[in-house]
Amino acid sequence: MPDFLQKQAKPNLDYREKIVALAQVMPVQPQSVAKALNTNSILASAMLSELAEKGSLVVSHLKVGSSPLYYIPSDASKLLNYVHVLNEKDQQTLKKLQDDMVLRDAELDPLLRVSLRSLKDFAKSLTVKYNSTQELFWKYFLVEDKIAEEIIKNLLEPRQTPVSPLPAPLSPPPTPIPTIPSPITPHPALASSKHKEINKLKEKTENTPLSAQPQNSQALSDSFSKLLSAYFSKKSISVFKEIMVKRNSENDYVLSIPTPVGKVMYYCKATNKKKATDADISRAFVQGQLKKLPILYLYSGELTPKAKEVLKELQGVTATKL
Repeated sequence: MPDFLQKQAKPNLDYREKIVALAQVMPVQPQSVAKALNTNSILASAMLSELAEKGSLVVSHLKVGSSPLYYIPSDASKLLNYVHVLNEKDQQTLKKLQDDMVLRDAELDPLLRVSLRSLKDFAKSLTVKYNSTQELFWKYFLVEDKIAEEIIKNLLEPRQTPVSPLPAPLSPPPTPIPTIPSPITPHPALASSKHKEINKLKEKTENTPLSAQPQNSQALSDSFSKLLSAYFSKKSISVFKEIMVKRNSENDYVLSIPTPVGKVMYYCKATNKKKATDADISRAFVQGQLKKLPILYLYSGELTPKAKEVLKELQGVTATKL
């Protein structure tokens, strides 16, 4: 075969790396790939389809304009940047799913069921066998399976607060019946003054920060918790709730953080690891969304490149290195 024919027949393998590099920044479409590679949309579509078949990219069900999005399999959270293209009903459904994390299909109205089935990128269906029957649940796409299983378990078997039996009443010894004095009606001015004092005391009590009470007696004994306690004290941060997830490695907090506009309640995830990943950020984001609080993510090591990208996309998450 002549040399010039061999050169023409040699495929250009470099375009795959270029497309994947583009998708690592943000989801791509045939038009954007065509522009970046200086080719036409038809050829760009073929290139994207090839990468999707090999598993290098995932094709979204969501369409922006007339074409879907192609994204890196581990970057599904970047689809949240395109939620605005959904219709109003689907946006409301997605918000409910995001807040509740898991929804039970049998308890939903028909419109909500239809909407969930159209949100294939964001709502993941789970079929659960329980008491010889099958039930359908919907999981928010960023919620880990382990967390979803725990929520489903609570939905299927709700925990009931045990009722302590009341002790038998003891018969008190007979006592002489005292003479009941006639009630004294306070002067209106004095009653009003007393009412104001009670209100002031109530406001003072409501505005006084609660003292921090650790949920785990070991939480104060490990070095990571002590480091966090010193950090909170230095920043004048009040701890309302403290949970040790993993000793010397991971803690959860509910904090009151001073800001220029007053103290603001935050959910805080603190991790002690060399590399904080995008999965760590996503987990903190989901927990903060569930508690309807802004999120503070504290880390002792470094953020991975993907973690930094996720932080740029998610609103309401602040990451700070200890």
